[in-house]
Amino acid sequence: MFLNFETGLYDWIDVKEFRCVPRDLDPSQALELLLAHARFRDTYVSGDSQEVDSVDLHGPYWLKELSSERYEPVAAREVDCALRDFAMRYSSEDEGRLRLARYEDEVAPLLIDATDWLRLAALPEEAQHEFGWVLEDFIEFVVHDGASGRLLLIVAAAD
Repeated sequence: MFLNFETGLYDWIDVKEFRCVPRDLDPSQALELLLAHARFRDTYVSGDSQEVDSVDLHGPYWLKELSSERYEPVAAREVDCALRDFAMRYSSEDEGRLRLARYEDEVAPLLIDATDWLRLAALPEEAQHEFGWVLEDFIEFVVHDGASGRLLLIVAAAD
């Protein structure tokens, strides 16, 4: 799901869903599978970037700089607050209410049944590839539901 706020700005939230097999993987095992998946290797710099395996890039970062150790466990509330804040960041108060309603309708319900929430930690400048600067405010969460095997990659950014 791609939530483009369509306000003349280029800020968005992208949600990709994956299924873990077997379903009962612990969060670190599920994260390792995600990091190895071709759909994870998305630069997010064009409307069709998810269609092409970028091979060695993910968002603004070199893939070699990412590992399961770079993700920190967080509470569901932190994920929700960060994404709500992002939805409001580039808007007036009136426009913000509309954007927040879209977030609440389309993204927030996906967080409810999860068992684990992880946030990509701040990475050093050298982790960024040569055109990584295009993506501002890059925020990434991995949301895992161990019971169902569902794994969500949630990326919010402005470009």
